[in-house]
This record gives sequence, C-alpha cells and structure tokens, in this order.
Amino acid sequence: MKKWFVVLCLLAMLSLPHSSSKNDSWIKITNPSPGLYLGEKEIFPLRSSVILIGSYSLKVEAEGSDNIIAVYFALYDTRNKDIVSSYWDMEKSDGWNWDTELERGIYALMVAGAAIDFEEPVAIDWLFVIVI
Repeated sequence: MKKWFVVLCLLAMLSLPHSSSKNDSWIKITNPSPGLYLGEKEIFPLRSSVILIGSYSLKVEAEGSDNIIAVYFALYDTRNKDIVSSYWDMEKSDGWNWDTELERGIYALMVAGAAIDFEEPVAIDWLFVIVI
C-alpha cells in the first residue's frame, strides 16, 4: 500500500500540458487547486493532482471563456471504471461550481464546458483526485 501511495504521489507531481489561447473556447478548474490537503487546508502545492487526506467533501469551481453556456462536472472512479457522480451547471451568473462527497479512492475529475463555437464546441479540463 505504501509503495502505491509513493507512486501515486510521484505521478501527481508530473506536469501536464495545458493550452490557452485568447480566441479559443476554454475552461479551467480553479478550485481545488492541485496540491496536498490535510482536511480542507492545503499543505503543499502540486502540479496536476489533488490529494485529500481526511476530507471527503469536494467543492469544485471552474472559470471559462465568455462563450461557455453550460458546464458538466463528472467524477470518474478509476478503480471501478465508472462515473460515480456528475452534475450539470447551467447558471453562469453564480460561476461554475459543484459540491460533492467522496469516498476513499482514486478519481479523475473532469469539467467540460459547452460553448457557442463551431470550431471548438466543447472545452475540457481535468485533474486526478486521490482521497486517503
């Protein structure tokens, strides 16, 4: 178990490419920011993953380009290969956000924004979330 934890922490520190252009449709997860969390307090920043120790709630916030009209949040359990929770946010006025509860496990948190753009109708961002 300890070896898997070390391997997962090392993978969490890898940098993933992220593209952003002024004219493109884009969405970015702004909360939680990648890092190691004890309870709800960030202890150490990471590059591409969120590791939660002792906290089983997740408040997700995202920001996107002006042409995003709806945002889909999904939490994918990588061990069971199934979407365990999802939510559509259609209200841009209060920001794109979602609150969810988690169990211990390894998840991929995905945020997809539906845009009014013929060339890029969907913008996607994602993070790994590890709950211990």
